[in-house]
Amino acid sequence: MRTQEGRLPDLKVMAQRVREVSSQFSLRGVEATVNGQLVKEQGQLQLRLSAGGEALRLIPLRRKVQWNPQTKQAYPATRQELTAYRSLAAHWQGKPFRVQVTGPLEVSETGAPLRLEVRAFRPNP
Repeated sequence: MRTQEGRLPDLKVMAQRVREVSSQFSLRGVEATVNGQLVKEQGQLQLRLSAGGEALRLIPLRRKVQWNPQTKQAYPATRQELTAYRSLAAHWQGKPFRVQVTGPLEVSETGAPLRLEVRAFRPNP
């Protein structure tokens, strides 16, 4: 799914719309691939979006969204996926740079920025 003008989707509304289709359905998660500037604010790595100026707090991958229908479980993360956040943090040299980050997008509590779990990244998209 591509969003209008590069804006992030409202995850709560998206989950509600899925439930409206049928009570048998639910939204397990949303994985996003997002382009922006890697910045560090208040000691936290963030991705400032190219469009709209929104910021996503970056965090290590906790679980994959991809589902294995045969085992009825999420696919296990690879070692590379589990260490992607640490690898991205190692690229930080004190100056913002362009990067593309892929991973599960999640709503944070208390109006804080959305969080993006880093599953993969690519500098200079």
